[in-house]
Amino acid sequence: MKTLHLLIMCLALALSNARAEGEIPKDELPIFVSMLPHFTVNLGDGTFLQMEAQTLVRDDDTKMSMERYMPAVRHNVIMYLSDMFPDDLRTARQREDLREDIASIIRTTLKEKGEKDGVKGFFITSMIMQ
Repeated sequence: MKTLHLLIMCLALALSNARAEGEIPKDELPIFVSMLPHFTVNLGDGTFLQMEAQTLVRDDDTKMSMERYMPAVRHNVIMYLSDMFPDDLRTARQREDLREDIASIIRTTLKEKGEKDGVKGFFITSMIMQ
């Protein structure tokens, strides 16, 4: 039940933030890149974290860049997550900060590879800690 409640909260937060950002014209379909395989990480205290996510990108060029450099993107995200502790992810605000931090990590990774910044957002669609 807690997992379902957490999933619903994350989805509602992601949808409200996507609307608030206002970066997608109404006549344009959003382009999401699935972060596959899903993230599975041991946090700093050995707690297991599994997270499913999508990255919202500006255009097909950014989507292709994400796919091309997905191993580097995933590595940087996993290294960031593995330094965290469960208490860093307890509240909705903390999870929102995580979402923003990971979007920044993705942007930085792509820029380091010489790609343009076309990342609009990162959305957590499922998160389980045990």
